[in-house]
Amino acid sequence: GGLYRYILGDTVRFTSLYPHRIVITGRTKHFINAFGEEVMVANADGALAEACRRDGKARVSEYTAAPCFFLDEGKGRHDWLIEFETEPRDLATFSRDLDDALRQLNSDYDAKRYEDMTLLPLSVEVAPQGLFHRWLEAEGKLGGQHKVPRLANSRHYLDALLRLRDGIADCVDWYFYLLRLCASNDGRPFLRHIRLRNLRHPPPAPLRRRPRLRALPSGSKPRRG
Repeated sequence: GGLYRYILGDTVRFTSLYPHRIVITGRTKHFINAFGEEVMVANADGALAEACRRDGKARVSEYTAAPCFFLDEGKGRHDWLIEFETEPRDLATFSRDLDDALRQLNSDYDAKRYEDMTLLPLSVEVAPQGLFHRWLEAEGKLGGQHKVPRLANSRHYLDALLRLRDGIADCVDWYFYLLRLCASNDGRPFLRHIRLRNLRHPPPAPLRRRPRLRALPSGSKPRRG
């Protein structure tokens, strides 16, 4: 009853009419059509599979993509953020293979890519492992009912993931910076070399030592005042 009573939001493809058989190909909200290219999740999944096959090594665990607009030129491109289980041999070659496979699978995307008339070659950035999991956790969407948005017609999800990635990178840079300072000072206290005003969240001031309490001699009284 729920199949026709509710809007599930899934896109399907019939693999057989007799008997009726379908496969889930994506979500109605997950697509990119900012330039008339009409890229669906099934296109993206197929292009990634083909790019991994050509590479022979790469394996993708998570990804998302969104449009990028160059208003001065009147053109754009697709920006991809991919979390690899195994990174490709060469990222530039993988990006070209991904773009070529997407053109073969989607005639509208191929038309917009013709001689870079409307769309420029897509861009791929590598996400550190666990980034998408951390983002879902930060959004309170960690669980089986929530999935990473594969495609979006806006940059809301992609920019949020990029901000999270850059924030993690900043923390790692500070960590190694402190290690280098510690090594250069032979283990001596080095926090005085850090300008706390440059930190977004400076550490709290160290606690003052409490004065030691000395026992009074027997028979003596504590002083007043």
